[in-house]
Amino acid sequence: FPVTIGVEPQSETVWRQADKHHVPRIALVNKLDRVGGDYFAVVDDINGKLHGNALAMQIPVGEAENFNAIIDVLSKRMATFEGDGGSEVVWHDVPEDLKEKTDALYNKIVERAGDFDDALAEKYLDGKEISVAEIKAAVRKGTITEDITPVFAGAAFKNKGVQLLLDGVIDYLPSPVDIPPVAGTDPDTKAEIIREADSSAPFCALAFKIMIDPFVGSLTFIRVYSGTLEAGSYVYNVTKGKKERVSRLLKMHANKREEI
Repeated sequence: FPVTIGVEPQSETVWRQADKHHVPRIALVNKLDRVGGDYFAVVDDINGKLHGNALAMQIPVGEAENFNAIIDVLSKRMATFEGDGGSEVVWHDVPEDLKEKTDALYNKIVERAGDFDDALAEKYLDGKEISVAEIKAAVRKGTITEDITPVFAGAAFKNKGVQLLLDGVIDYLPSPVDIPPVAGTDPDTKAEIIREADSSAPFCALAFKIMIDPFVGSLTFIRVYSGTLEAGSYVYNVTKGKKERVSRLLKMHANKREEI
């Protein structure tokens, strides 16, 4: 979400699609290094326009060109982004003038997390110590059920906050075993078949993109739902109604590729 605009029409379109297909999500308030950037205003905008159950997980430090750090509320630490292009995350203590704001947001996150974990809620009410792992696990539950949208801060162009956002992907978004199995149709009998996310199940995948590579030729990008695919094996192409040989398997890293 661009900070100076908040929720744009395109954001609304994508959000409706995610709602329709029950896709859990996290959000990034981007471009906080621009004039007029207001992280918490965008969080409110997500709630107001999208009813997104947005939950601020961080506090940006500095405004516009002075945006230089992000407070991770759960760990109560402040990250700065040093080195070549901000690639190195350096952790510091939270500044004194921001400790009260950090504590208040921490309590808000824990209270919200307690809605998804009774044991955690009981600990919080009893004043007992709660680990960061316990809070993250509860927030993850709420994210997967689409009852919470954790919101992160950053300036992607300057590589500020991107690393923490990727940590959030790991912490809060579902793995294949956290979501219901995929349902498909048998091409012969037309009966519905359920495929669990299990490597020992029959192979099932969706080919979602075709690309012509000048060095390799035609590349087919796939998303695997079940089973295992090996180079040199054959798969049944439902669209063409015939078997095809998988000659090579490549793992893509942007414009680089690794044969596997």
